[in-house]
Amino acid sequence: LAQGIWAETSSARLGRSRFRITRGIPWQAVAMAVGKNKRLTKGGKKGGKKKAGDPFLKKEWYDIKAPSVFGVRQCGKTLVTRTQGTKIASEQLKGRVLEMNLADLNNDEDQAYKKVRLCIEEV
Repeated sequence: LAQGIWAETSSARLGRSRFRITRGIPWQAVAMAVGKNKRLTKGGKKGGKKKAGDPFLKKEWYDIKAPSVFGVRQCGKTLVTRTQGTKIASEQLKGRVLEMNLADLNNDEDQAYKKVRLCIEEV
């Protein structure tokens, strides 16, 4: 018996406990660790939590210009995340679809019930 054999006893006096039978010292009580090992080492966890920053600090405003067919060229603004690494801000803008009111684009209140969808093609 190199490692020993585990045996369990239960009695009113001892409660339920575990003992290990080893060579030379029979029925020696084994001291078990109480509770979980929290692994609290110097410095705490690796990585940890990131600070929650404001996502709008990483954004830029871009002006939207309508085609020359409409009376108003400057028709709004849109937000886009700043260029970082391989993600280029102007590429994120291309392909976006905007829904504009035709009355705002032509300065004509009679067309207020119509909407126009514009797709961004170049920045």
